[in-house]
Amino acid sequence: MDCAGNTAETCGGFDALTLYEIASEAPPTPAPFTPPGPTPAPASPVVPSGDYDFVGCVADSQSSRVMPVGPLAEDVMSAEICFGICSAQDDSNTHFGTQYGEECWCTGSLGTTETSSACTMDCAGNSAETCGGFDALSMYEIVADTSSPPTPAPTLPVPPTPAPASIVSDDYEVIGCVADNQAARVMPVGPLAEDTMSAEVG
Repeated sequence: MDCAGNTAETCGGFDALTLYEIASEAPPTPAPFTPPGPTPAPASPVVPSGDYDFVGCVADSQSSRVMPVGPLAEDVMSAEICFGICSAQDDSNTHFGTQYGEECWCTGSLGTTETSSACTMDCAGNSAETCGGFDALSMYEIVADTSSPPTPAPTLPVPPTPAPASIVSDDYEVIGCVADNQAARVMPVGPLAEDTMSAEVG
């Protein structure tokens, strides 16, 4: 008899079964799980590189500035703060100076300077330091950082998550047509009827 759901197949007959064997496939062995490597630490915030040396108190003039970039004023001025400002403003700056207690000046090309004794104002951000005075700069030279940067740790790739074990395949193989009997069934479970029966549906 043709199958109701596929006339190209035979679905048994009177007291006869078209018998199939379900072929089980052994699931593949999953790859061993390797824990992911450590997450690299985030990059450190950018800070001024190098350091600075105090040069001395030099004369300045409002009509002819020793340093052309400024004034960059801060209510909490100090040598360290001015160093950070000038380093961020232009990494080619070679000198910086503080003036009037709260002003910061920068330059990448220092010309001829004259020594002054007018640096008498405390820094607004550090009273232990002197931040220039009237027409006078407390001048510093930026010293480049020549040390080698630390070598970053290599970033290890995260291994892929292994796929779950495969489900047993539902492939089947036809064995042949075997005799059946309503009084002594070859297969005890059934009948399980479908209007569109086929080997695949069954």
